Amino acid sequence: MFNFQSKCGYRSKDDIRKTSSKSKTGPYLTFRKHTHVHRSGASRIFDAGLEELVLEIVVNYTAEMNYIIYVDDDNTGGPWDGTPEHPYQFIRDGINNASSGDTVYVFNGMYHEYVLIPGMYYEIVLENKTINLIGEDMEHTILDGSIWVAADRSNITGFTIQNNSLGGGIFVASNYNTINQNIIVNCVEGIWLCDWYDGSTYNIITNNTITDNVFCGITMTGSSNKIINNTITNNCFAGIDIGFVSYAYDSNISENTIIDNEEGIILWGSDNTNIYENVISNNNGKGIWLMGSDDGIICRNDIMNNKGGGIVLKSSSNNIIYGNKITNNKDGISICSSENNKITLNIISNNRYGIWLVLSSDNNVISGNDIIENNCGFYLSGSSTNQVILNDFENNVLNAFFVNCNDIYWKGNYWDRSRLCPKPIFGIMKKWGLWIPQINFDWRPA
Repeated sequence: MFNFQSKCGYRSKDDIRKTSSKSKTGPYLTFRKHTHVHRSGASRIFDAGLEELVLEIVVNYTAEMNYIIYVDDDNTGGPWDGTPEHPYQFIRDGINNASSGDTVYVFNGMYHEYVLIPGMYYEIVLENKTINLIGEDMEHTILDGSIWVAADRSNITGFTIQNNSLGGGIFVASNYNTINQNIIVNCVEGIWLCDWYDGSTYNIITNNTITDNVFCGITMTGSSNKIINNTITNNCFAGIDIGFVSYAYDSNISENTIIDNEEGIILWGSDNTNIYENVISNNNGKGIWLMGSDDGIICRNDIMNNKGGGIVLKSSSNNIIYGNKITNNKDGISICSSENNKITLNIISNNRYGIWLVLSSDNNVISGNDIIENNCGFYLSGSSTNQVILNDFENNVLNAFFVNCNDIYWKGNYWDRSRLCPKPIFGIMKKWGLWIPQINFDWRPA
């Protein structure tokens, strides 16, 4: 990741202007004159006293000449050449005068503009510029507009981006970019990774604060992206929304704080997505909501105080949900029309239903969970061939109940106390228009 401070060794406007105005780095040659006398017999190259001119070439090589181009909104009268003494007034002028690989360094100020880092746009290559766009201080380098990243391998850091009523604060339609340490506020979308023509893959979104946007904090339709350690709050639809426009795959969502949004994280048809070590709380809807999303892992998240439920799976199969702490939500884990999921080693407490399986949610394994102090620990309806093994049911108003279910396998669960005899689990089945009581047994309870 590009680090402006470590590369350049200065931060403020005054510090920069005290240094040389020559801000390019690239190939340089150093020539040194030496006098050597070789007297090694047969291997003697020159006679005594002969001056040998040794050309020593010291090369600091980069593939291209890379420049630092400066921008300062205070320079309203010019001249403008991108040096520290004569910075461009507008960010777009800095980018327009940059070449691929250059850094555009923006001093603190208020910039009213829409910025494009050009690259592939549909089938037209405007000019593929890999740019390091660096703000002096993310709280005081303010862009009233947006940044559109169409070039691959660009870096955006150090900005407050606000008040874009037309779309995303940062719109990414390219690959291998890093969006780091920005504040995005009061836009239609916070950050939008959009899989249009050339894809939006292998991007890293990290250490950003994304708040008070009209729809989502982060919207993603590309694949193989990483969303890490962001603070995402008070967005009107979802904190993170993946796959709403087109499917997305193979992404990681980790170590984020997702609070006070309408929904926490939503996946639409997004397979092989890993969601781990996030704090997801106080959202008006669901904490994590998977719809048609298979083969993912949801692990080690703190999910609490979400009004629409902790984790919800709808038509989503072959997912692993383990090691989460799920407390004080409407329901802990809700599974609807979803098969072959594994729910293991979670702490599920103080919800209405701890775990809730309905509508042909078959062949799921529920094992090793602490299901504590819920209204109903485990509820099944219209679902078959599920396994409930080695769970700890404690202090629930009702530990377990089932409706219209077949072939539930109960084994080794702890039911409020140690037991020597089989533990009966009661349910009902509708036959011939009548509700008929049923009893299952945990034949070997803990």
